[in-house]
Amino acid sequence: MTSTLFRQPNELIAEAVFERGLLPACILERGAIAHANTPFTELFGRGYALIGMAIEGLAAPAERERLAGALVSAANAPARVHVHFQARPPDGSELEAEANLVLAGRQSDEALVMSVVDVSERRQTAMVSQTSALRDPLTGIANRALFLDHLRLTLLQARRQGAIFGVLLAQLDGFRRIHDALGHEAGDELLKIAAARLTAAVREGDTVARVGGDEFGVIAPGLGRRENAALIANRLIKELAAPMNIQDNPVALDVSVGVATWPDNADDPDSLYLQADSAMHTSRRSGKNRYYLAEPSAIAAGDAYAPLLEWSDVHNAGIAVMDAQHKRLAELINDLGRALKAGEEGDKLALLSDQIASFARTRFATEEALMDERQYPDSERHKEAHRKLIEALLRLSVPSGRKGIVLAMHFFEGWLFRHIESDDRALALALARIGVA
Repeated sequence: MTSTLFRQPNELIAEAVFERGLLPACILERGAIAHANTPFTELFGRGYALIGMAIEGLAAPAERERLAGALVSAANAPARVHVHFQARPPDGSELEAEANLVLAGRQSDEALVMSVVDVSERRQTAMVSQTSALRDPLTGIANRALFLDHLRLTLLQARRQGAIFGVLLAQLDGFRRIHDALGHEAGDELLKIAAARLTAAVREGDTVARVGGDEFGVIAPGLGRRENAALIANRLIKELAAPMNIQDNPVALDVSVGVATWPDNADDPDSLYLQADSAMHTSRRSGKNRYYLAEPSAIAAGDAYAPLLEWSDVHNAGIAVMDAQHKRLAELINDLGRALKAGEEGDKLALLSDQIASFARTRFATEEALMDERQYPDSERHKEAHRKLIEALLRLSVPSGRKGIVLAMHFFEGWLFRHIESDDRALALALARIGVA
């Protein structure tokens, strides 16, 4: 056997991939399959005569020219050649494949090692994750990330058309009181009813979103006149303040609505959102079931930042160390959001992403230690939720780069709220019963 010291890097890669069976792989000679390891045979169809088949025969017809070109490039390249193609195994099935091609060794210029990864499931999972990253898991309506994205698109369209549009933010005053009195499931039911009522109250083409624990937002394009935003605000108040029946309990909410419009209140999305948020708090201070139309402010375009994840006491689970760590995670996610808005790239984004991942692991370790110390009966399921998050974030590496970071950030933001509202609140209640504060 040749000493490792004198072997080419490509030979070491070939051995690791092919002989050790780390990935589905085959050895190609003059473009035909000369040898195939077990994972490759299983991927492309056990029982079929793969040996001697031209590798292009495993590609969909439209992809064969691309795969043939990759073979030519690999035969003349000092490093690996990567190719993505639609594969069509002999059994007629289809899969999405990513392959790396590398010279098998210095003694043969025509033998290539081809390793293959079936990314069909990974990409499908990523597509599902992209959808879930932009939807509120409880109510099914848009989440804060999608709301802010729609706000930016609506603003661009309004600038082109010169059309007035409005941003309305509504807070359910008293939600926390009802949640604490009737329980978590009752609180969830209330939020679902509120989302359904808001969706029914707005016009076709308006965006409705859950932008916080007990806050909802509406983007209303094509208002015609600024005053028409007030008509929508009154409809929201009427729908949300109407009595509800939650688990056979009559419930009534008070609602505070803040309204900001373009171009009167601001000319960038973050400032417009913050104007509506400020108006909502003004409305809340002025009485029950009111709206307030924002006045122009001194917030300069570009200086404002509407946080992707807005933290409030509504999200607290009731255990000090857990709540402090949740709040810190929210701060780290917003730091990444600010960097993305500022146009940061590369190392800066990677560093901030790593900080989020590192602190998430710290948070998981804290929770799992509490569960182990107190012999929490649902600990395995809770720990599995942690593991699944890490797996999902890894899958979101497709697509990679800036887009992947944005998607992962949105996904994590949605996951965090969902996990707090279900698993963490249940854990907090169990801990509180045995005296942990």
